[in-house]
Amino acid sequence: MQGHALRPRLGITVKSTSLLIVDDEEVILKLFERVARKEKWTHALARNGIEAIDFLTKNDVECVVLDIHLPSYSGFQVLEFIKSTKPAVEVVIITGMG
Repeated sequence: MQGHALRPRLGITVKSTSLLIVDDEEVILKLFERVARKEKWTHALARNGIEAIDFLTKNDVECVVLDIHLPSYSGFQVLEFIKSTKPAVEVVIITGMG
């Protein structure tokens, strides 16, 4: 898959085009989805840890944007699953907790 890289002004470059966005807050999902669509990335959304693990069991992604505070499995449990089953997947941790 050829994809667009994040613009250098963000300080990182992401070559991935397949992205899983995991958050239980609808506004956060919509924000990241808007960015993914603008960048023309293939993406999927998960609203909790169970949805995330289920999706990752059946699909390959290059990057996961992962909230730590989730219903069902925590973001830490999802991260543990990702690193034990798909260690090459890049993970960006986010949280709304101050």
